Amino acid sequence: MSPLPRDSFSNSQRRFGRILCHQITCSLGEVLDLSAGGMRIRCTGSMGLREGDAVGLTLRAGNAPVPLPCKIVWMRKSGWRAWEIGVVFEQLSPNARQSLNTLARAVTFQDERMPGATTG
Repeated sequence: MSPLPRDSFSNSQRRFGRILCHQITCSLGEVLDLSAGGMRIRCTGSMGLREGDAVGLTLRAGNAPVPLPCKIVWMRKSGWRAWEIGVVFEQLSPNARQSLNTLARAVTFQDERMPGATTG
């Protein structure tokens, strides 16, 4: 596992700006932040996953679930039974990308500590 500090990169150093999430879950757990390229998830236990694993996740927030093909790029233990997992999206269809964008606009908020953060 290669732990990454939570604030190791500002949005200006990232390929895609990230937004903090509110009320979004996925099939692994709670989505903490989201970008056009991936997301950070808090889950209970490592669920037998490892860095490099390809996973199909379903994002949920209100209306319709959004299926997303992902790859796990990092994992770190964040508590007794808690983990944070970073995933990148792989080969998103235009429909999946549009659904992701719509969902993110509906349920996110901008973190004022993150210069350049966007809400969509």
